[in-house]
Amino acid sequence: MADKSGHSLQQALIGLYLSVKVRSKQDVESYSKGKQEEEEESLKEADPFLIIEYVKSSIDILMNCQMERAVQMAEAKREAENESRQDCPRDLEQLTQSLEAEVRLHIRVMLFPLSEIGRTTAENSDRNS
Repeated sequence: MADKSGHSLQQALIGLYLSVKVRSKQDVESYSKGKQEEEEESLKEADPFLIIEYVKSSIDILMNCQMERAVQMAEAKREAENESRQDCPRDLEQLTQSLEAEVRLHIRVMLFPLSEIGRTTAENSDRNS
């Protein structure tokens, strides 16, 4: 009975190791059921403690990869924020220029009727005199 539970524990460890084992993209593309069975057979002869060490190493690699990816993402985010901050003064300058142009246009529009009113008043006073 102990042998059977020991065997099933080793099978569980092998399954765990094969599921967390880090593989290259090339290995993943060429991985087949036959290769998995071949790896299982070679690991059946290994000491269970060795398989546990394999699992630990694979998890360490995965955690390091995840940490590196998180650092890269944080750096990319920081760079994007810096770029947007650098673009901000340019955007602000463009916005200011467009608003100034709008104000000038409104001033012209407002001055035009006033000059017309002044001209028509002057013409009316000339007619009345």
